[in-house]
Amino acid sequence: MEQLKGTIKKCRFSANTLKIIAIVSMITDHVGFVFFPHELIFRYIGRIAFPIYCFLLTEGFFHTRSIYRYLARMGLFAVLSEIPFNLGLYHVLIYRWNINVFFTLFLGLLVMYLSDLVYQKSGNQTFGMVFCLIGMMMAERIGSDYGAMGILVIYVFYLSYRGRNFGTAKSKFLTTLCMALFETFLFVIEGPVEAYAIVSIIFILLYSGEKNGNIWKKLQLERWNLFLKYFFYAVYPLHLIVLWIIYQI
Repeated sequence: MEQLKGTIKKCRFSANTLKIIAIVSMITDHVGFVFFPHELIFRYIGRIAFPIYCFLLTEGFFHTRSIYRYLARMGLFAVLSEIPFNLGLYHVLIYRWNINVFFTLFLGLLVMYLSDLVYQKSGNQTFGMVFCLIGMMMAERIGSDYGAMGILVIYVFYLSYRGRNFGTAKSKFLTTLCMALFETFLFVIEGPVEAYAIVSIIFILLYSGEKNGNIWKKLQLERWNLFLKYFFYAVYPLHLIVLWIIYQI
């Protein structure tokens, strides 16, 4: 049993490792979208990214030093990423039918913030669901990537956070199980391609709770934390610009 626990512990992923997995998955998805639209394997791999981003958004919400700066960063990169998003994926300057995923993440973060304000005052998370519904409607209205389903995925991670991290071992296990099952249900009902997002749950369940894992510490990358923090934001618009340039060639 102790050997099994040790093996599981070694297989756990830090937050930065999860971000790398999400980035690789996302870039694979977009490469397939632009250059190999009929090869579904790229889309299958790409489904892993979004749930991981949503999960880490929730973790960031509960650990940020300033929710206002967090919202500002998310909003800023949503605006900065829109033209690269249009050019990289649709090859036009303005695309009216869909906007980039940062807007979905921004709305999800705002929903969590407002819901938590209500929870802190009332001790009841039920009232906060109103904000989730409003966020879902807004995501659909503005056409943000993943739409209402994206907001709901974020909200499920938010609702389960305290139960997954505090309380008895039994309550943690049951909350984690319910979270995983509900997220799986959301992915499956979205269709056969989105169902591959289930794979992301495995990575999420193996999250260590640490920002930097052993590999990051051995490579002494902690000193680069500030750079990495903004790199993980900037890689989204930057890789879309690169895809657009390659497409033009």
